[in-house]
Amino acid sequence: MKILKSSLYKKYVFSYLIVFSIPLFIFLLLVNSFYVRSLEEELQTTNANFLEQASFQLDEQILEMNTVANQIKYSDELSRYLLNVEANSDKLTEVLKSYEYSMRSTKSLYILLTDRNTVLSSDGIMSTEALLNKSTDFNVEEKEQLIDALSSSEEKLAIHTLDRFYKENQVRKKNIYYMIPLRQSNVNNGMLVFVLNTNQIQTNLETMRETEKELSFLVDEKGRLVASKGLSQDFSESDLEKIQESMIKNGKAKINNQAYVASSKVNPLTGWTFVSLIETTRFYFPLLRLLATFLLWVIILGSIGIGVSVYFANKHYRPIKNLASVFRLEGDKIGDELAFLKTNINKTKAEYIKLNQLMNEHAPIVRNSALLNLVEGKYLNNAEFFQHLEDVGLNFPYAIYAVMIVEFEKETNVPEKIIKVEAIVQEITKSHPELKGIWIEATVPYLVNNQIIVVINMDKESKCNWQKTLKYIQTIIKREDFDQALAWKIAIGTAYDKIDKIKNSYIEASSALEKMKSDTYTSSPVLFFTELTQRAEIVQEDAPFQYPREEIMLLVQSVKQGNKEAAFEIVLQLKQKIKNDIHHSIAKQAVIADMFNRVLKIANEFNMYYQYEKIYQLTDFKDINLAQPVLEDIISSICDNLDHEKDTQNTEMKRTVVDYIYSHYDSPAISLGEIAAEQNISVSYASRLVKEETGESFSHLIQSLRMEQFKTLLVETKRPIKELITEVGYYDASNFTRKFRLENGLTPSQYRFKYQDSDK
Repeated sequence: MKILKSSLYKKYVFSYLIVFSIPLFIFLLLVNSFYVRSLEEELQTTNANFLEQASFQLDEQILEMNTVANQIKYSDELSRYLLNVEANSDKLTEVLKSYEYSMRSTKSLYILLTDRNTVLSSDGIMSTEALLNKSTDFNVEEKEQLIDALSSSEEKLAIHTLDRFYKENQVRKKNIYYMIPLRQSNVNNGMLVFVLNTNQIQTNLETMRETEKELSFLVDEKGRLVASKGLSQDFSESDLEKIQESMIKNGKAKINNQAYVASSKVNPLTGWTFVSLIETTRFYFPLLRLLATFLLWVIILGSIGIGVSVYFANKHYRPIKNLASVFRLEGDKIGDELAFLKTNINKTKAEYIKLNQLMNEHAPIVRNSALLNLVEGKYLNNAEFFQHLEDVGLNFPYAIYAVMIVEFEKETNVPEKIIKVEAIVQEITKSHPELKGIWIEATVPYLVNNQIIVVINMDKESKCNWQKTLKYIQTIIKREDFDQALAWKIAIGTAYDKIDKIKNSYIEASSALEKMKSDTYTSSPVLFFTELTQRAEIVQEDAPFQYPREEIMLLVQSVKQGNKEAAFEIVLQLKQKIKNDIHHSIAKQAVIADMFNRVLKIANEFNMYYQYEKIYQLTDFKDINLAQPVLEDIISSICDNLDHEKDTQNTEMKRTVVDYIYSHYDSPAISLGEIAAEQNISVSYASRLVKEETGESFSHLIQSLRMEQFKTLLVETKRPIKELITEVGYYDASNFTRKFRLENGLTPSQYRFKYQDSDK
């Protein structure tokens, strides 16, 4: 491998060596503490299990002796003997012998009858003096203390050193006595004495020692040694006290200048403590073996690390030059690579800002979709929908809601006019500090590009001040439509205090707009729905009954919009009005018949003649209870059919829009505005259709199609590259070449050379 003489190269080698070396040294520092600690914890855990087992077995011994003591206390033989009722000491001796043989916890069992100076055992009856001189069990050094313990009336565990020179691992052997008072009818008759079998304790202590250098022992509640394994003969009580003090402080101990790690377990019944001591040097032998292996791997990995460092340093030796080559175009002469990079990074930043602006332009598409769903009353029962409104920035801070529809002259099928309408929408939705207490959102319906739906959210004080809002809207229209090319009219629905009533206000505004389109309307270009109802009330002042003109008007509009839920609400309102306000049967029949006529007229407009057949189910039109389900059935069928037609139209429109793009993508003038004008839809709807059908944004799809066509022409023809760039719809050859290089990793000429050559 060639070593390049460069300070940058040397820095790379040095930095990679540091990258490899630092973790290595950190590992060496940490392995000592973590590995040893881990091994220490593992051994302590193992010892803790052994200690727990030893403590549990001591509990079992105590419980077994208590059980036997209770059985003896209440045995008939003992009671007879104590009462001298046909006393037979032989039977009692046999009973004691059977208990003694059956118990694993003890090696001997005695009953001391204090008032008789008599001792009962499996060997027979003897005096207290004879018992104390028995060579194995009671011949201890602390004889006076033992006599005091036997004379007391307390239950206790007593430990006494045997007088004879019994040793276990050079430590004097001790006997353990468990004394239980013998009481009957609150009279102390003596003492039950169990001499514990210490073999099990010694076995448990031995189990804790995996090596000869490990120590284990048992101390009583006063810190006195009970039993041990591995302790030397010169081990004293003071040594034991020091060990226990050290254990309490830091869990470690020191014996004969040798350090140990201590584990302990206190027995809950006796208060005695089992202790295990492990030499600390034991932890370092595995560590030394590990370090030896690790050193070998350090040498191997170090060699590999040096090689890898050199390799990566060599690979990244010229990062600035490589980065500059990404931006370099054919014919570019780079004198100062750093300055060249700075220039191109600034260009890239500008393009990034431009891309962000483009994304911000498309963000309203999602926002508009949510706003249209709100206006049309979709998903109002879904809590997630209202969360979605907040996520897309549709926050309504005030309590009153109303809908305004601004309609311009006939369908705006000229791109310039569509752009004006979209500009008006953007201006309306901008922040408007001059409208205190009023918040405005606006959008263009998908299939009607000459309307603007405006949702007005206001506080209660602004509810009656419509002039300020109207003036604001009209000012924006005049400012954007500076050549007065757009004739307009405004219809306004009722203001409500609930957000889910926005759909009602929209239906009312649509009804008012429909009235404004009629030949009979010649009034102001602004019409409130409430004005229609007021005029209807004036007309009906002398009528025999109040005809529900407003409700029927809303019913017709909701059915036309395919809003089934709103239509059903209005049918229910009409039902209540007919029941409560119209009492004459002929009047009821007239209203119900009019409802059916108007709904069936809508069905007729959409060529749904089969809906007439459902009327034959009714015998007459007088009973609204009978008419309601039939009417709702017809409404449901119409709305479902309209939804189906919308879906079909949506699918067809997707294909039409995408087909148009595929046919005209090479036109430099192609835009969403042009497509919207061509298909008579809104710009936001055109953008949404492209995204749904292709999964890509309009701009990305255009760029992909142009890029693929350019590559095809590049390989299959020998025409000049600039000519091909113009043919696929680009004016800026330099910008297109940069995009091509970023996307394909090659310049157009390099791409042509590579793939034309490979095809030969």
